[in-house]
Amino acid sequence: MQGFFHRRGQKEVDIILRYNDSIIPIEVKFKNNISSNDEKTSKDLMDKEGLENGLLITKDHFEIRDMIRVPAFFFLLYQEDILRISSDW
Repeated sequence: MQGFFHRRGQKEVDIILRYNDSIIPIEVKFKNNISSNDEKTSKDLMDKEGLENGLLITKDHFEIRDMIRVPAFFFLLYQEDILRISSDW
């Protein structure tokens, strides 16, 4: 497993993780209200690089959309399972 950081101009993706043969962009937004704008930079990278999935680590929001939104505590408890699911999704 390898981790990277990505920045282009003012836009950044917090973590780009190479897990098995997959590349998974991970955005961390530890706040009460999550919007689709919080996923924008990661989704732009996913579209540009042809990536199928990504993670948005949140304060307390769980939802599966274009990106998997998962609370930080849940990610820390089950990170290996979540990364495996993200890489197989």
